[in-house]
This record gives sequence, structure tokens and C-alpha cells, in this order.
Amino acid sequence: MSLRTATASLLILATATSASAADDYWLQEDLPFVDIRLGYGLLPIPGSYKVDVVDYPPAAPFQGVENNTMDTDAAHALSYSIVGGRMDPIGPLFGGELVYTWATQRLQARELDGVPQPIPADSASLQYRTFGGNVLAGAGWALTRNLHVEGLGVLGIGGLDLDFPNGAGNGQNDGEGWYWNAGVRGGIYFTWRKLVIGALCEYTRMAYKAESNWFASNTSVDDSVSGIGWRMEIGYHIQ
Repeated sequence: MSLRTATASLLILATATSASAADDYWLQEDLPFVDIRLGYGLLPIPGSYKVDVVDYPPAAPFQGVENNTMDTDAAHALSYSIVGGRMDPIGPLFGGELVYTWATQRLQARELDGVPQPIPADSASLQYRTFGGNVLAGAGWALTRNLHVEGLGVLGIGGLDLDFPNGAGNGQNDGEGWYWNAGVRGGIYFTWRKLVIGALCEYTRMAYKAESNWFASNTSVDDSVSGIGWRMEIGYHIQ
């Protein structure tokens, strides 16, 4: 074999090896990986509330159910999450997150034991707020070195702060309670150096309880809501 032929063979072999390594590099993440992410989006909240009303002395004794219809069924959501795992190119992912949600809801219509009630034109501005934590578990798939998709199950619990409208619908009283939620989400994430950008869509179901004590009455809710939310996320790729 001539020197020229041997040199050409070595160049071809080196090029093929380099291309193969580049493909492997492109198809896999640096694994395992851990991301810290901040997110903003919208989550479903009740668009109506079935409120149990109990009056006690000195008011005239009464017990009934109000159905309060609100003007919005979504809340702003801020999240802080840590997610990590191993994808080769498919593998398990685990994580946790803190979520804070808030919304302003106005009373649009009310029924008391099925009978429509008058609502003032300038109805009460009711505040809805939650703060809680979620546990995340699922799987990821590395499409390329810089791009992967996630499918995660979500389970969480937290506190609920919910304003209740008064009987006339022009005032409110603060109520407190708790909630738990469960759902599934799918997301896609792009990593460039230490920067992570992604988006997710989530189906969730939330069960909630809250109550408010007035001077001579008690109002309470015990119900659930489900729906689809979304979130944009940006974060830091630790490794």
C-alpha cells in the first residue's frame, strides 16, 4: 500500500468516526441533567361556585345553596421547579415545584336554591389565590442534544385563599381553605449552553375546600374543577 493510499484511508476513517461521534453527541444529552426553571402561564379555576350558606342567630335561621357564576375561569400562575433525570435517549425524570396562582373574579349571576337573585351592576371584586407544591415524575426523550420532550405526572397540595360575596353581591369576605391537584403534562425544551427555554401544556383536576365566617352566618365550598392550562418556562441548566 502506497503512502498516499494509506493517508487517504486514514482520512476517510477519521471522518467517518468523527461523523458518528457527532451524531451520538447530537442525539444525546449530557446525562444525567438537572434544570432549574421559572414559569408563567394560566391554570384553570372554578368559573362557578356552589356555596353552602348557613345563617344563625341573631339573623333569622336559614340554610341553602348559592350558585355563584363568575366572569373568569383561569388564573395567572408563577412556578419555580427543579427537574432532572437521565435520557439515553429515553429515560426517567423526577422533580418538584412551587406554584402560586392569582385571579380577580366578579360575580356575574347568582341563584339561591335554584331561584335567580339580583346582582348589582358593580358587583364585588373577589380575589382568588393559591400557593402549594407539586411532585413530578415521568419520562423524557432526547430528540437531539439540545432538544427534548417530557411527559410528567403531577400531584400536589396547597393552601387556598378565596373571597366570598355577601348577600347583596356588592361586598366580600375573606375565606380560607386548602386544595389538592393531580394531572398530566407534556412539554418541549431547548437547551443552549446553560440556558433552558420551554413550554408545556397540562391537564389538571383540582379539589378544593374553603369557608368564610361572617357576623351571623357561614359560607363554604367543597367541590372540584378540571381543565387544561399552559406555561412558558425559562431556566438554568445545571448539568
